[in-house]
Parts: sequence; C-alpha cells; structure tokens
Amino acid sequence: MSGWTPKALGRFLAARDPAARALVTPTARLGYDELLHRAMQAAGGLHALGLGRGDHVAVLMGSDEHWLSTFYGAALLGAVTVPLDTRFRAAELEYCLRQADCKALVYARRFLDDDDEAMLREMRPRLPKLAHAVAVGELEPGPVPAAKAAPGDLLLIQFTSGACPRGVMLTHDNMLRNAWAAGERMGVRADDRYFNCRVGGSTLSALVCLVYGACLVTLPTFEAGAALATMEKERCTLASGDDAIFQLLMGHADFPKRKLRLRGGWAAAGPQTMRRIIDVLGAKHICAAYGLCEASPNVVMSDWRDAEALRVQGLATPLPGLQLRTLDGEIQVRGWSVMRGYCNDPEASAQAFTEDGWLRTGDLGELHAGGRLRMPGAKGPPYNPQTFKPGNEESP
Repeated sequence: MSGWTPKALGRFLAARDPAARALVTPTARLGYDELLHRAMQAAGGLHALGLGRGDHVAVLMGSDEHWLSTFYGAALLGAVTVPLDTRFRAAELEYCLRQADCKALVYARRFLDDDDEAMLREMRPRLPKLAHAVAVGELEPGPVPAAKAAPGDLLLIQFTSGACPRGVMLTHDNMLRNAWAAGERMGVRADDRYFNCRVGGSTLSALVCLVYGACLVTLPTFEAGAALATMEKERCTLASGDDAIFQLLMGHADFPKRKLRLRGGWAAAGPQTMRRIIDVLGAKHICAAYGLCEASPNVVMSDWRDAEALRVQGLATPLPGLQLRTLDGEIQVRGWSVMRGYCNDPEASAQAFTEDGWLRTGDLGELHAGGRLRMPGAKGPPYNPQTFKPGNEESP
C-alpha cells in the first residue's frame, strides 16, 4: 500500500480474496469467504436482537473464530465491540459492562475453570441496560442489514488494565490505519501467517491480517508450549508480544526441538530480549514497538529495514502522521491514532490530555536525533546517525 484511504472494517473484509486463508484456530480453518459469511451471520443475529449502529456489544471468550466473527459482525452492523478480559473477576466484569453501557453480551459458557454463566446470572439484576446475554453458538441468524458503519464511527471500547479500568473509545479509522501503518513497518505480505493469541493484542494483529490479506493464527489463551507447537505446525512467519511472552517462548523446554520459520513481527521488549529474538528465535526482521490502548495502540515502531542495532536498542520513529514530544521526560502524542476519550468518564478524559491537546502517556522516554524515541526502560548510548547505518533493502 502506498497510502491510506479511510474505510470502515466491512469494506476491507468484503475486498479480501475469498479463497485466501484468513484464520486458523484449534477448532477452525477459515478462508476469507467463510469468515465473511460467519461475520454476516453474527451481524444478522445481533440485528435480530434489536441492535444497530452505535450499540455496544460486549464479548467474553478466548481468542478464537467465535471472537473474531462476533467482532467483525458487530462492525458490519455499525455496533461497537467491548472485549472483556477473560481474567477479569466478577466485580471487574460488572463494572465494565455497566461503564460501557453494554446492551448485549456474547460469551462462552465456560472458559478454562471459569463458570461465566453462573457469574452472569448473579450480576444481571444489577445491569438494567444489558438487554441480552447470548452464549456462543446461540445467536439466531437473521437478515443481514446493509453496512452502516463509517470510518469515523466507534469500532472498539478497549478497557485498560490496572486497578481502575477505563474504556478507551477507538474508531474504525483509528484502528485500521494503525494496522496498516504497523504492517508497513513490519513488511507484511498476503502470504504471511501471523501468530498472536492474546485477545487484547489480537485485535491489532487481526486487523493487520485483514488490511493486508494475511492469515491470523491464534489460540484461545497463551501457553508457551502450545504456542511453539502451533507456530511450527502452521509455519508462522510473524509474531508479536511483550518481553514476557518472548522470554517464555524461548525458555520453554520444547523450544530446542521446534523448527520455527519466523521472519519478523514486533516486540515491546528491552534490548536483551530483542537481541535474543533475532539470534535465538530467528526473527531477523523483528521490529521494536511502543504504544498504549489510548493510541490504537502503536505510537512508534522501527522498520524491518532499519539497522539491526537500531531495532535492538528500541530506537523507533512515530507512525506516519503522528506527532511525538517529551515534556519533563513524559512521552506525549498527537494525531490520527489518539482515542476519542474514555467511555462515560469525562473527568478522566480531560486529565488524559494536556491543555494544548497532546495525549499524556504516563511513560518516560527520550527523543533522539531524527525523531527516534528510545522506548521506556530501554538503555543504551545516545543515537548517533553516523554509528547506526541503514539495513539492507531486500524484500522481507
């Protein structure tokens, strides 16, 4: 892609090669034709419940074909998905459902050892706005309405982690453009198979695959041994995650016997882990990334063609069109990826921005020559353009 043209999610989904593989999970292998079909069924089922453009639909399940088809179906309808973390306790789930004004919930009856159905029965009387709670597989397909979403409409309300979760409001254009820009930096191709199995993190990786026509490979939850086996079996070429995830993969007892084919992806990790991702995991074109929910999420990324030393040291530039500054050491960002605000929390929304309109990240960083940001927690010498030479320009 040479440039960005704003589109709603449904336009991308309808434009993909129907015969290309879109999604691999332990229980499904879907082409883009089947994924579109399932998304349209989900849209019809939600519409039959009386949901439409702007309504909020919570999703509580592991990262699988049901999660993705519900997310895409809500987007086709113009509804807003509210992903709920499967690790949330009952009080956290109830808070998020209430705070986001969720009108419907699609959920797995059980996830691992959690009996979500019993938990929901107990809290439903305290959630008068939650009109529908539907278990996976019980959405009754109905007539599919014409696509109604516009690029500027809300696509997702993503709750932050921490003691007081806040619902970050992100549009179709926020998230799809972030996926396009991140994919450009990673060198994503239509024949890539991209592994990610964190529901929050999978939102970006799923959209990267959608924008570039690649295949998402995912598991309902992360376990290093299962992840390694899946990446080997499915011949995955890209992966992404944080420092802990990559360390767990490389430290697992099964790692030495797995034949992986990773080429790249991105990591929010320190220099030592970045070095090992290249040397031990074999992902030679891995990119360093930094972001936060409030910015859709990635703010800066290195490019797969950057010098290896740049990528290892976490010296990355803002995504195209984003502005970055540091004020008293705090990283602040402004531009197209920044959230609309926190759902139903005007006070926190106001506090998230400076008086002149920059998003406060709360993270510390250093800006170096050429606008490169050294990631939070990364250590190393100052950036000197004479020291760090461009990498090769071969195809990824």
